[in-house]
Amino acid sequence: MFFAARLIGVSVYAIAAIIAYILLRKVKNTRTVLFVYVLALAIMAFNYKPYITADLYRLYDQLDYFGSLKASDFAKIVTSTNTPTFLVYCRIIYAFGVKELLPAITAALFYWNIFYIIYKSASKFQLSYVQIALLVFFEMSFGQYIQVISGIRSMLVFSFFARCIYNEFFEDKPFFKNIIIYIVFALMHVVGVVTLSIRVLYELFSSVAASKHRFLQIIAGVVVIAFGLKYGQTYLQSAADAATGYLTNNSYSYFWEYLLTAVHLFLIVYVVFKNKRCIISSGYVRFYNFWKVFLILIIICCREYSTFQRFSVFLSMLSLPLIACIFGSYKDEKAKSASIHNFLLLGSVVCLMIACTRGNLCALKFA
Repeated sequence: MFFAARLIGVSVYAIAAIIAYILLRKVKNTRTVLFVYVLALAIMAFNYKPYITADLYRLYDQLDYFGSLKASDFAKIVTSTNTPTFLVYCRIIYAFGVKELLPAITAALFYWNIFYIIYKSASKFQLSYVQIALLVFFEMSFGQYIQVISGIRSMLVFSFFARCIYNEFFEDKPFFKNIIIYIVFALMHVVGVVTLSIRVLYELFSSVAASKHRFLQIIAGVVVIAFGLKYGQTYLQSAADAATGYLTNNSYSYFWEYLLTAVHLFLIVYVVFKNKRCIISSGYVRFYNFWKVFLILIIICCREYSTFQRFSVFLSMLSLPLIACIFGSYKDEKAKSASIHNFLLLGSVVCLMIACTRGNLCALKFA
């Protein structure tokens, strides 16, 4: 019975990914297919039944506790906690009276952000339907679905950060306009503090920042720093404590998840580094350097599973527009484009096989 439930779970996920891949190649209305796919992923999340050791099982208890508090008691906790955004998120979902909305809404928000990046990148670099389908399948083959619908917080933070970063570097949206989003989601999980700190420092010290927004960018950076100095002492201490815990031998480690993440990273790094001239010649060297900062962070933290895996997921999100840029640069070189396509497709199949047979995805069980 246990095996059958797991087999059904991974089969549904894999079949949904394959169907989405086929439809995106054939159907001309990409946005509709992506919307239906997001809906399907949300429905799957709604019906996910977490095991007693899963993060979501514990988060359901927190949802009930924070949701049932009196408004005055809830306000006291929100103003004293390190993650007020998550508490408010729980409070809102609790108001609907259906706890399964927690993973369902999270899945919808996360994947809509990811597919937004893919869709906008595809439009910007004039990708074919086949290439769009590949980008979606490549990202879904990583098999981090359980991390999204059970871990909730860090993945939600990364998806909103990745969307903001894409808009800033590829759609020329000013950094300061996303400050509210950055601060809100930095107060959801400690990874948000680390990521926001890197983003602010890079923005302040990048020598090629757009001059027309330079003053406002500096002001926005000062606002974030001032906010951190005034309200973030306890929060930063919490982040430091968490990092210390992650970097000890007591942290979770799983060989097959390490292997899956390493294979997925290898595919990304190989394609990006081998074709970096396309990125540089297209004028995205600044984003490419920003991307490398997180690659270095992953390498430094590779011995610690939690940090390695979480930031690898984030790097994968950031890599989507880079891969799209590479495809766009080779639109007149069919052989080169086909070679990259086949390499990523084969690698995606390998990743999906590992994810469905040995990865965290095996914990996917429906009620």
